[in-house]
Amino acid sequence: MMTANNNRAEGRFGEGVAADWLIAHGYVILARNFTAAHGELDIVAQRSDGALAVVEVKSRGEVSAAYARGASAVNSRKRAAIISAAREYIEKNGLHGRRVSYDVAEIVISAAPDGGRAASVNYIAAAFSPPSFTERSGRGRYN
Repeated sequence: MMTANNNRAEGRFGEGVAADWLIAHGYVILARNFTAAHGELDIVAQRSDGALAVVEVKSRGEVSAAYARGASAVNSRKRAAIISAAREYIEKNGLHGRRVSYDVAEIVISAAPDGGRAASVNYIAAAFSPPSFTERSGRGRYN
């Protein structure tokens, strides 16, 4: 049975794996666990082309991963919180005008032969996009 402490440890491990994967693929980590008014960003990285990658990390054990992909846990409420937090991060750090990709790193954690932990990464670039903003009756709303 997984406890809250086990889940947090699994999440921290998965975020470390994701950060290492990003670095190995040419990304520069700008922030980890950025806390904003309406959410948290697991990882903010810069791609080699200068675009920002806002990465939501979803860690799963082998058994859980067999039943549901980590990306499926990034529902519309979670996406809205990530987008809001990303806007706050961009504002706070003066990164206006940068292209932003909202990505998901699915980390599957398994037992390693030496008794430790092993992990595999399924990286989904541009996993979701912000909703379009339109004017309606004098008020902005998201579609």
